[in-house]
Amino acid sequence: ISHFSRHPVNGDLITIRTKSGRTVTTTLSHSHLTRKDHKVEPIKGSELITGMRIPVCKHIDNTFIKDIINKFICY
Repeated sequence: ISHFSRHPVNGDLITIRTKSGRTVTTTLSHSHLTRKDHKVEPIKGSELITGMRIPVCKHIDNTFIKDIINKFICY
């Protein structure tokens, strides 16, 4: 991951559970990705329906976030 953004919560939260058992909590207005006609397209959480396939990370290395937080705490 090279970039990320954070926005104020806008709308109700939903929890998505994948077939493999992973969960993602997001808002109805959050943009996700899905495959349609062999293309990757954005889709809002409110438009997701059961059975759609969305990519979910197995693991996100957040070492860089911990380093930044520690830098601010140490001052």
